[in-house]
Amino acid sequence: MIAPGEVVQEEPDGWRTSSERAAGAWLLSHVRTDVPGYRRLQGSSTYTIPSGEYRFDDLIAATNGELTVEDPIQWLPSGRVVVPGELSKVDRLLWLLGRGDAGSGGGAGGVSFVPPAGIPLLGASWSEVETDADRRHIVARFRRGEGYVWGSARIWKCTLTLHRWALQALEIGWCLRGKVTLASASALDTPASGAEPGGEIVGHALGIDTPSWLGASPHRVVARAALYIVTEADPPEEIA
Repeated sequence: MIAPGEVVQEEPDGWRTSSERAAGAWLLSHVRTDVPGYRRLQGSSTYTIPSGEYRFDDLIAATNGELTVEDPIQWLPSGRVVVPGELSKVDRLLWLLGRGDAGSGGGAGGVSFVPPAGIPLLGASWSEVETDADRRHIVARFRRGEGYVWGSARIWKCTLTLHRWALQALEIGWCLRGKVTLASASALDTPASGAEPGGEIVGHALGIDTPSWLGASPHRVVARAALYIVTEADPPEEIA
């Protein structure tokens, strides 16, 4: 993890180091392709992802399954998505992958930015919000329905440490609403448990507290923010 106040060198397109530091954790949105909007790319023909719900990395895999280009789309350990240059946008899928400009033209050779549905984190930790009073306060603060705290549904306070470009992607909002997965980079696809506290938690995002910067101005490079996620009852094990 980058220490508070450490100056991180940036590339012109907004990535955090020339060596592309690998992510320490991931915050991934789940994308539905049942309706138009984020499911098509143009190459030698128009490629359409089959209808379904896909976690961000699964969305890339499903997209590659439809392509006939020589090189597949790559999701690098740093979080950067590499898209073959012969692909161009039809809808907003290319933008969701962190390439091009969804508002005008926009091809795979356009500007590269942190994908708003697949956010690399420098680190993350989380703990359960214990009391019902606190849970209801969080729900009310983010103006969500009381249904989120019925029964034994659980709310988690997730502390995210992230580069400012990742924070910018987070604030777009794809990972601040709907279904998300949070996990350490080494434990993606491993459910969180007492034996694997860095394993993934899957739930719905409630909202985020105001981020704070680690280190004094003008070196505002690394930020910390608390994201609240609600999960279903009875996960595999209690997390210590």
